[in-house]
Amino acid sequence: MSNRRGLAWWSAAGGLAIAGILAEAVRPVAPAVGEVATDLTRFSPDVLAAVGDYLAERRAAAVGALAMSVAVPAWLLLSAPGRRGMERLGAWGSPARGGGAVAGAVSAMTSLAILPFGVYAGFVHEQRWGFSTQSLLEWLRDRAIRDGLAALVAVVLAVVFVWFRRRWPDTWHLRLTLAGTALTGLLVLVYPVVIQPLLLSTQPLEAGETRTAVETVLAQAGAEDVEILVGDASRRTTKVNAFVTGIGPSRQVVLFDTLLELPPEQVAVVVAHELAHREHADVPRAVLLSATGLLAGLLLLRWWLHAERARGGRVGDAQAVVMLLLVIAAGQVVTAPAANWVSRRAEAAADHRALELTEAAGRFIATQRTFVVRDLADPTPPWWVTALWGTHPSPSDRIDAAVVFARAHELPVPDRPELVAEEPAPPEGPG
Repeated sequence: MSNRRGLAWWSAAGGLAIAGILAEAVRPVAPAVGEVATDLTRFSPDVLAAVGDYLAERRAAAVGALAMSVAVPAWLLLSAPGRRGMERLGAWGSPARGGGAVAGAVSAMTSLAILPFGVYAGFVHEQRWGFSTQSLLEWLRDRAIRDGLAALVAVVLAVVFVWFRRRWPDTWHLRLTLAGTALTGLLVLVYPVVIQPLLLSTQPLEAGETRTAVETVLAQAGAEDVEILVGDASRRTTKVNAFVTGIGPSRQVVLFDTLLELPPEQVAVVVAHELAHREHADVPRAVLLSATGLLAGLLLLRWWLHAERARGGRVGDAQAVVMLLLVIAAGQVVTAPAANWVSRRAEAAADHRALELTEAAGRFIATQRTFVVRDLADPTPPWWVTALWGTHPSPSDRIDAAVVFARAHELPVPDRPELVAEEPAPPEGPG
C-alpha cells in the first residue's frame, strides 16, 4: 500500500514538473532574427559612456549582493558558531516552530548582509544619477516590506518543510513540490490585491490622447474588458516601466505614471506588449514551471540529507532548514542562465505579438531607444550580465527584431537621425 501511495505522489509531483516543461515548450515564440543590417542600434559616444558609468557600480553591487545571498546560509550551515546558533534557535518550541524561527533568522541575517549593497545601488547611486525621488526613510520602508514578505514566505516554507519531513519521511519532497507550487500560485493570485498596494498605489488610466491610443490597442487585441491601471511610481523613480501581474480574476496591466511622459503611440506599444503576456498566459506558465525547479531542488536536498546521514552525521531540523534555504539561494544563482533564457524567450514572443497588434515598428524602435537614452539601459550587455540578470532581450536585439518585422511586412522603418532628434539627453550623472 505504501509503495502504491509513493508511486501516486511521484506521479503527481513528476507530472506537475513535466507539465511545467511542456507548458514552456509549446508556448508561442518569436521567429529567429539572425544578422540585421541597421544603424538603429547605434548610440552616440556620450550615451554609451553614460550607460557604462552608471551600470558599472550597479553591477558590482549586484554581484556583492548575490554573493551574500549564498554566503550567509552557507556560513550558518558550515561554521561551528553558525550551526550552534541555528540549533539553539531550532530547539525553541515545537519542531515546526523552531524551523520557522531558523528560517526567519536566516532571512533576517541575509537581508542585513545584503542591505549595504542595496542602499548604495538602490538609493545612493540612484540619487546621484537623478533617478531616485525617495528619501532614505521611504526607500528603507519599501525595502523592509519586500524583505519582510520574503522572510514570511521563507518561514511558512520552513514550517511546512519540517512538518512534511517528519510526517511523511519518504514522500515529503513530492508533497512539498505540490504544496510549494500551490503556494506560488496563491501568492501570484493575491499579490495585486494584498501586496502590490503596499508598494504602488494605482488608479485607472484617465481619458485623453494616451487613453485613446491604448483603447485602440485593446480593441485590436480583443481585450476591451482589461482595465489599464497607472501606478504612482514617480514617488520613487523617474524610470519608466509597465508590467502584467496576477492570475485569473486578479490579473492587471499596470503602467508606471512616468511612462505617460512618453508619446501616446509609444505607451500603446508598451501596453500591447503587456497584453501579449496576458494572451500567452505567461504568468500561469511561470507558476507551472516553478514546480519543475522546485522538484529538482528538493530532490537535490533529499540526496544531500541522505548523504549526510550515510556519513554518520546527524541532520536535525534546524540544519535541514538551513540546507533548504541554501539550496534555494544557490539554485537561483546556478539556474539563473536557464531561467533568464526562458524569460527572454517569453519577452521576445510578447514583442512580436505587440508588433503584430500595432504594426508600429517605428514606435517600438523609438521606445527601445528611449529606454537606453532616458533610463541608461545597456543596449548590448556583456554575456555574463545577460546570464545572471537578462530577463529581457537586449534593446539592440529588440530593435533588430522590429526592423526584421517591419521589412517583412513592408512597414516604414524610421531613420536614425529622425529618432535621435526626438530623444532626450542622457542623464549627466554625478558631477
